[in-house]
Amino acid sequence: MAAAVFDADGDRFYVVLYDPFQDQALILSGDESAYHQARYLIRRFPDRYQGSWYLNTVESDLNVSRAAARLGYRTDLTGVGDKWLLWRAYLFQLSARLNSLGGGKETAELKRVLMDLSDPTQAEAFALGELFDTLEGLGK
Repeated sequence: MAAAVFDADGDRFYVVLYDPFQDQALILSGDESAYHQARYLIRRFPDRYQGSWYLNTVESDLNVSRAAARLGYRTDLTGVGDKWLLWRAYLFQLSARLNSLGGGKETAELKRVLMDLSDPTQAEAFALGELFDTLEGLGK
């Protein structure tokens, strides 16, 4: 038997697992649950996940990041909140897409734009959207 307990906006949770053989409840934090998911994914699909990103916020358990790095993930920290995790994940996705386009003057300029957007003080959704549209146009 299992249950999940979420906070009010659903971005933090605990997983409660009942072990009937030991007659005990096991409680995992969101960080611990993320680690177990990461461990499963990298073992099941090593070619896909080896070297991929594992992000934590500055309020996360730093030992989980270290453990994820030992599994083969690249780890990084970001600010607290969904917007910062999603921002960083999207930047990584755009960076991978940009790198797949190869070199050239145009891609060098786009890499500079992406680097500027990586600075949290320069985080602008409109500029990120424009970069996405430009990359979409180049990919066709």
